[in-house]
Amino acid sequence: MSKQIRYYSARRANLLTERYRQIARQLFAEYELIAIEKLDAKEMRKKNQKGSGATNRGKNRKLAKIKPYEIALLLEQMADREGKTLLKVDSYKTSQVEFGTQYQKVVSVNGCLSTLEN
Repeated sequence: MSKQIRYYSARRANLLTERYRQIARQLFAEYELIAIEKLDAKEMRKKNQKGSGATNRGKNRKLAKIKPYEIALLLEQMADREGKTLLKVDSYKTSQVEFGTQYQKVVSVNGCLSTLEN
């Protein structure tokens, strides 16, 4: 039974890694520059003060399954290999809603980008 569990666990991990590679190939085929958030596993797994222990365990289990660091690593490797640009953005103040910043629509007119203000 233990061998079967290891086999299916490895198979799931390989399927996930292959899917991440497909996503990375699709992104870099379409775009020259990709921006992602710097991933900090410690912050992502920080205990929720309001939640119960079961909530925190569930969140940690999901993070272990989806492996967000792995897709970031694959994107970085593919960017280096294909000569594309990968920009890692600090997560501080990236949420517009949380910090009250305004959305500004960017419009391209004759190849020039401009910002529309309300």
